[in-house]
Amino acid sequence: MYLNRVRVKDYKVLKNLDITFERDFNPWVFPLGGNQGCGKSLLLSLIYASSLHEMSDSIDCDFCDKEKGKLLYFVERSTSRNVCAWTYLDLIKHQKIADLINKSYAQQKYDAIVKFASTVQNSVILLDDLDLGFHPDNQYKIGLDLVDAGKTNQYIIATHSFELCEALTPSHIKVIKNTVNTAPQTALPES
Repeated sequence: MYLNRVRVKDYKVLKNLDITFERDFNPWVFPLGGNQGCGKSLLLSLIYASSLHEMSDSIDCDFCDKEKGKLLYFVERSTSRNVCAWTYLDLIKHQKIADLINKSYAQQKYDAIVKFASTVQNSVILLDDLDLGFHPDNQYKIGLDLVDAGKTNQYIIATHSFELCEALTPSHIKVIKNTVNTAPQTALPES
């Protein structure tokens, strides 16, 4: 399975969004960058919802080879808006106790997602805020370690990490720009 292109005409903060994920790029790791509140996490949840045939009027996803793989969606914390996503903690729970001792949560998460990536093939893996808590060195390495673990998978990662983006070519990075003013409005005190 591979996601070639995603289009969102108008859904919340996402307006006239059209992103192509070039299949000839190697590795198949595509960070989604942008300011806080620009819709990176929202886009991942919409992509996943579209695979469940929900939100089909809000998003158009062009997948190829759907029968060959899976679409998997991971988040830091599960909320009602995450559309049945797995959490990174779900992956950690399936690790051996001996593999968890003397490791920080961030290192446990890192190891668990890389190990999981090695168990699936030909899949699109959506990762929201994967790099939270990672040391900058691990933020830089995670994309390449995922590819080493699961070479036939495509990874789309919502991130604020400069280091993760720096590990790839600028063409891999998909920037989502704010199309609406998301800054909170504050009232001026009366004089």
